[in-house]
Amino acid sequence: MRIKVLSRNPEDFCRETVNDLNIIHRNFDSKLHPFQTPREYVRAVNAAKLDRIFARPFILSLSGHKEPVTRLRRHPTRVSWIASGSMDGVVKVWDLKSGKCLASCDSHECALNGLSVSSDGTHLLTSGTDCKINIFTMDELSDADIKLKETRIGDGAIYGLDCSRNSTIFATGGASLRIYDLRRIEPITKYAIDETLNYLSFNQIEENILGCTSSDRSLSLYDVRQKTKCSKIFLNMRGNAISWNPIEANMLVLASEDSNCYIFDVRNFKNPTRCFSDHANSVLDVDFSPTGLEFVSASYDRSIRIYSLDKKKSREVYHTKRMQRIHSVIYTADSHYVACGSDEMNIRLWKAEASKKLGYLRPRQKGSLNYNKKLIYKYRFHPEIMRINNHRHLPRHLFNLIGKKKTEQLATKRKIENAKLFSKTKIKQPKTVVKIED
Repeated sequence: MRIKVLSRNPEDFCRETVNDLNIIHRNFDSKLHPFQTPREYVRAVNAAKLDRIFARPFILSLSGHKEPVTRLRRHPTRVSWIASGSMDGVVKVWDLKSGKCLASCDSHECALNGLSVSSDGTHLLTSGTDCKINIFTMDELSDADIKLKETRIGDGAIYGLDCSRNSTIFATGGASLRIYDLRRIEPITKYAIDETLNYLSFNQIEENILGCTSSDRSLSLYDVRQKTKCSKIFLNMRGNAISWNPIEANMLVLASEDSNCYIFDVRNFKNPTRCFSDHANSVLDVDFSPTGLEFVSASYDRSIRIYSLDKKKSREVYHTKRMQRIHSVIYTADSHYVACGSDEMNIRLWKAEASKKLGYLRPRQKGSLNYNKKLIYKYRFHPEIMRINNHRHLPRHLFNLIGKKKTEQLATKRKIENAKLFSKTKIKQPKTVVKIED
């Protein structure tokens, strides 16, 4: 019978005398280092700590408005230009690169509720509760006032306005929904509605699709080529703003009064596909990133949050001591920055990535930053690195609001579970939205 055994030469492993040194076997290949994983883990922890140390998202503040900033819009052709409108009806055009105001104008004698820029960037449109739609030319901007081209009169107070992305049409909403053309004075289409529209937004890919939120807690879809609405659903609470995904035509995000943001798929409009619930108070505005992978939300709780579509929790939360309720928020056209307008009459500019270094980077710096990102991503599920990456300092008032909200949610969940457990009849959990029209 043959038995296979391992045969080693003792001279390769044992010492000849006690005074000899112990033989230590080493692997001289740097790619197969025996302590590669522990060394990488230590580097990943250090990289995560450095990422939080250098997280300085605030860039600058634009001051000039004398009332709370209610509307912000980016320019479709100029990356660094944005337009803002305030409660006193003043419209300003800003250059974020220099931080200066390019032009200013008293558009309305009342609160400005609608602001939009035409698809070619040549016209600026505003609306207010004075029933007026003012159209300004933006061909030549100077320190003087913007030139008023024409004024159109609506049938009542106008609470929402938006321009189509690739055409000359725009929509206004209030007691009625009207579709206009920049080349015509009279409206093209009029929709008779029973509710008051408070926000309008055109789809950025399917340019004829219009989304509207109303005072009766409804979310409606219109096709401007038809005479009737396409679909309508009712929410538990009112929607304050909507934004369409610029990459996926069937996706929109809704900012709700119940402190949540909902993602809807228009192909199945009955219920939201996802819910983002990090805010502690009403969400007042929302905007998709030009990449279509993230969106930013502004809330009544005096904070801004940036969400990734593949994660339920927000990846960033921005706040300052002076910043009050935030009425409007937008991404810049290059998706690297976020601008917000709040109650204390300032427009603040933030980095979309809090720890991103601005300015020129040498090849060695780029390589080091990319290596650190890969390490953090590789060890992102380790408890220590997860704790460092997810921790965000919150002001006391926001921390207390979030704790109170969690307590209420747990109490509601416990109440429903107890009702299911002890009730003789079958208890159904309440739905978020209910479909009523198609």
